[in-house]
Amino acid sequence: MITFKSNEGRAYSVEIKSGAYSGSVEAGKAVVIIEASKEVPGKFDMSKGEKMKEPLRKMYIPKKYNQNSELVEEIKPRVNEISFDLKK
Repeated sequence: MITFKSNEGRAYSVEIKSGAYSGSVEAGKAVVIIEASKEVPGKFDMSKGEKMKEPLRKMYIPKKYNQNSELVEEIKPRVNEISFDLKK
């Protein structure tokens, strides 16, 4: 998931599929939040009880791109093509 959060606090999220994303976002400066997780084999989230257990998921994108995002982009009106080269 990739989210663009404006200075006014509005957020626009789109799914990442096969390394690409597409969606409508308000023009202006935005903090970019990139999140992705994968299942942890053999581990389950039991917080909702045994019958509602779900596979445990672990974030694999570094926090500097989501919880502590350092990414800021200027979104221009019309079509934008923005790529992110995420480093560990």
